[in-house]
Amino acid sequence: MWACTRKKVEVNRREIINALAAYQEERGLWEDYRSCGELALQACKSHSMCQEEGRLCNNLGKATHMLGDVQIALTYYRLAESLLGKDGDQSEQALVMNNIASILVENGKLEEAQTELMRALSLLEDLPGNIVQAYLHNNLGKVYDDMGLSIQARDEYLKALLILESDSDLELEMTVRFNLSLVYHSLGRKDEAFDELQNVVDIERRLDHPNFEDDVKLLERLQRELNEPKIIRWLRSKLLS
Repeated sequence: MWACTRKKVEVNRREIINALAAYQEERGLWEDYRSCGELALQACKSHSMCQEEGRLCNNLGKATHMLGDVQIALTYYRLAESLLGKDGDQSEQALVMNNIASILVENGKLEEAQTELMRALSLLEDLPGNIVQAYLHNNLGKVYDDMGLSIQARDEYLKALLILESDSDLELEMTVRFNLSLVYHSLGRKDEAFDELQNVVDIERRLDHPNFEDDVKLLERLQRELNEPKIIRWLRSKLLS
């Protein structure tokens, strides 16, 4: 009876700590978030809760990353990847790999980030249309864009949008379309850039997004570029190249 009661106390404590951690993340209280996460992790370890332990390691990776402890963050993320892999939760494992890739990008390791994201996508091959895939395709597109590979970036953004046709996520769609607009603009396809940016502004209006006014101005500027005579646009492109 004592062991059973003790276990319930530990589980309840973990649930309370998790709820508190969510509040702390929203408020940006990362030191407190890390402390609570470490307590919750102890509770999980004492009851062999592998999946919860993996999730907490991912959260601790996020907290330590925000606090600037990059190597510790990577250690937590790698542990989370391993733990979640044991339970076969491929979507959560892929998201952890996405977090690892974000650190690699911040440190200029674009090829390693590319490899990490492609590994994450390979985990989800048997889960077509998974919303996590849309996130990964967008982020892989951004990596390609940073590498100067605009065509590859475009293709990844289009893959993300294809998934979002059946699994709506307006915030993500807005981000993907904005990135796609930038790629089209860099490729000199300003009509398509305009169309995508117009889609972005429409979504921002619906969401009452804080970037709405700035992106309307950007859209107006792009409209002026489109209204220029082709010879002027050609000369401008030559002067800027």
